[in-house]
This record gives sequence, C-alpha cells and structure tokens, in this order.
Amino acid sequence: MMNPFHEPLPPGYVRLGSDGGPTWRALGSKLLVPCDLASILREIDETAEEDLFDLSPERPEADLWEEIEAQAACFEPTPQYRQVFDPEEIAAAKKGLVSEDKDVARRYAMHLNHAEHETGRRKMPEIKIPELKSRLLALADKMPNFQSVIEVLLSELALALSAPPAEFRVTPILLSGAPGIGKTRFAREVAAALNVYFESIALATTSAGFALTGTSRAWGNSRPGLIAELMSQGEDAAPVVLLDEVDKVSDNYQSPVTPVLLELLEEESAKRFRDEALEIRMDTGGVIFMATANDLGLIPPALMSRLRVVPVRPPSKEECLGIARGLSGQYEKYGLTFADEALAVLVEQATDLRDLQRMMRDAAGRALYEGWRAVQVSPGDAKVVVAVRMGFV
Repeated sequence: MMNPFHEPLPPGYVRLGSDGGPTWRALGSKLLVPCDLASILREIDETAEEDLFDLSPERPEADLWEEIEAQAACFEPTPQYRQVFDPEEIAAAKKGLVSEDKDVARRYAMHLNHAEHETGRRKMPEIKIPELKSRLLALADKMPNFQSVIEVLLSELALALSAPPAEFRVTPILLSGAPGIGKTRFAREVAAALNVYFESIALATTSAGFALTGTSRAWGNSRPGLIAELMSQGEDAAPVVLLDEVDKVSDNYQSPVTPVLLELLEEESAKRFRDEALEIRMDTGGVIFMATANDLGLIPPALMSRLRVVPVRPPSKEECLGIARGLSGQYEKYGLTFADEALAVLVEQATDLRDLQRMMRDAAGRALYEGWRAVQVSPGDAKVVVAVRMGFV
C-alpha cells in the first residue's frame, strides 16, 4: 500500500511542514493548503519569530530581563473595582425625592448622581506589592522615625492587596506621639505612595456625629456627611482618611462622635455605613483609616480596641537634618537653595518638625522678597539664618 504522504499533491497545493511550507504547526505535515495560503502563513511565521525574545544562551541575562520588563510595561493592568454603593438603593432614594421641596430634591439628586458614577463602584489601589515596598522604604529614608509604622503598614497592605477587592481591609492604625513630629505629613505621604485620595478630619473641632453621618432630612438645613461626600465624589474605594487628634473628641450629647467612629472602624459595620441625609448605605470597609493622638489615656477603651497603636518617637537631630534636606526640595520650584549649614542652624533652633517647616518657609519667603536665591548662615552671627545673593556669602 502506498504511503499517503508520498502520493503526488494536487496542483496548487502544498503540505504544511514540507520544504515548501511553513513549519510553525506540528500537525502541519498532515494538512494540505493552497500555495497562496501557505505563503501567507510563512510570512506570519517569520514575523512571529522576529517578535519573540532572543533566548539564545549567548545573550546576557540582564539584557533579557530589561526587554521583558520593557514589554511588560506596555500592558496596563486592568483596574479593579469595589462596589461601594448599591444602584438599587440609589434608585430608591431618588424616587423618595419626589416628596421633597424642589430645591432640596435637586441638591440631593446631585449627590446621588455622584454616588451612581461607575454604577456605584470605586477603584482599588493599582500598585503592586514590590512597588509599594520600594515606595514605603523610600519614605522610611525620608521619615526615619516612622520606621516601625512602615513595617506595620507593609504587612497590612501586602495582605489587603492580595485579597479580592471586596475583602480589602487595613487595620486602622493609631499614630501615637508628641505634637509636631510629622504624623499628618506621614499619612499624606502614604496616600501619595498608594496614589489614592487623602482626607484629614480634625476631630478636635468635629463636635457632633452628624458631621460624619449627615443630618436627617427632617431638619431644614440637612446635608450629607463628610464620609458620604468623600465616597460619592471621589474615585477611590480605599482613600487614606486621617482621624486627627482622636484623643480630643468632644462628644455632643445629642449627636456624639465616638459611636460613629466605632461604626466606621469596625470591619462589618463599616461595610454598611449609612448616611442619614442621602438615606443610602455605602461600603467604607476599604477605607484606610489612620488616627493621631498625643495622650492615649484620653481615648475611650472601646475606641482603643479598634485601633492598632504604633508609637512614633521624635526624630533625632541628625534625622531632622535629613528631613530638612528633603523639605528643602519643595523650594526648588522657586529657584531657591538651602545651604547645609543653614539647615543645621534651623534644626538646632526649631522646637519640633512643625516649627522647622515654619522657619524654613520664613527664610524662603525672605529670600524671595529680597530677590535672593540662596539661604545661608550669616557670617556675623551663627544663630541667624539669612538669605544672600547667589555667589555672595
């Protein structure tokens, strides 16, 4: 019996895998295709080979990884979302507006429309764990007295980012330490590292819980709370919210703040936080809450039990000098530079980091209104920092 693969081929046809056809399919030797199609497949085969990585043993491994990383960078990660608002609840709340005053209905409809954006979903942080680690370690160099906090955050965020969006959660962290050591700045830097929105709530001046939950429509001056505004108007499911000076909460007996904080900081209740004005629930379970306090003894035990306390020490003089160098970079946009000697004097004179920033700002402002471009120490008095003309000391 004649071998079918040795039979003459029909005119105009070629066998894939033969000398006359492309070799890119293992089963090609069993297929007959028109010559024109074989030519097209051959071109595809050659193009694909050109696009593949050069994996030859002679090629340096470093070059290969550079090419892999370059090509991987061309692919944008698909954004992940968390369902923060329920579209059905929003629709029901809108229907309820028909009985309201026209101006009131218009105002609340605007807020509900914001909540309905992206069908009630909000974006999750898109950062990968290796990049997050790199950014937070860089932050540790800028703010070394927060090293212990960064270690806690790395663990918390690694777990949160590895979970499905609906289960993303970071244990609320309380930064405990003296005033003026950089707690607020640190929280802002964490938000920047995650590329999410930052909001600070001054609890010392928030005297009533309705500032957070909104006020009932039964009141003529009702309005949504800060949390609803943040989640409805923002794009992030996991913004960083700083509860500043949680030890100075002043509870209004008619609308206390503490019960609202307990609800926001408890994992399950946070997922169904309700705004009294909008009359809808929202999932705030993904919000990254950070709090600050100077005196832990003033915080109610129930609130303390929901917070992971991390002490923050004041920076040393040497660390303050490094922080000052970092802060001086923000004045480069004005064409100003700070001499190291000037920064050392400022650090010596400052009572804390807040005072240091204020003194640097004063020196920079003086330089600008005098038309100078450098901040250095006056030769006549080592305790006075003055702005001098560039090139003249």
